[in-house]
Amino acid sequence: MKYVYKKWDKIEAYVVGFYEPDGKFIRESDHDSQDDAVMRVSYLNGNPVAFPTKEESLNDAKEHLKKNWKDGTICPCCNQVVKLYEIKISAKMAKVLMDMGKLTSIGKEWIHIMNDLKTQDGTYAKMRFWGLIEPMGDTIQVKLGIKKSSGYWKLTDRGKKFILGSTSLPESKFIFNNHSYQNPDWKPKYVTIKDALKNKFNYAEMMRGFAADITPRPFNDQPSLF
Repeated sequence: MKYVYKKWDKIEAYVVGFYEPDGKFIRESDHDSQDDAVMRVSYLNGNPVAFPTKEESLNDAKEHLKKNWKDGTICPCCNQVVKLYEIKISAKMAKVLMDMGKLTSIGKEWIHIMNDLKTQDGTYAKMRFWGLIEPMGDTIQVKLGIKKSSGYWKLTDRGKKFILGSTSLPESKFIFNNHSYQNPDWKPKYVTIKDALKNKFNYAEMMRGFAADITPRPFNDQPSLF
């Protein structure tokens, strides 16, 4: 039996598994990056990334992970891939964000990225690490009568402010196990939406496509008398 990986656009991840004789694919694990999937396949096929083989205490294992998670390693405790990897706001992500802003400006709150925007590039989902978009939860799905919530996202207030150029964000995020972590050795570079779009897309031209203002309304937490 040989393990392989493949990109699965449906869940926006790289899936590791193996094929049974009848051709059925058996899923073993999911990974956000191709590098993580490659390392997992290498380990499962008998070529583990080097790490201390002596019996270690939990503290030894933690120390090993701290020293090696930037380059990638295998956890001595659970045999899972451990890697801290950097992602940046790309022009493609910024383009999707602007397109979401256009639909939001005509009153469409929840947007199915692949159906409404006709994009097959799953990197847009990484914008959640900056708090620019948020996925539809089960409660909203039931409320709106939608069969599946997967694929539906909406702009957050931060996302709207970023589109309008009223805020800037760190260009990079460091991700491990689907969570964002601060790198103490890193001095962040802040970028605006125009910086993110680079010279690939015209910001002014894209803004002309907005039907209405999407400026977030101030939140009033004072109780109303009426």
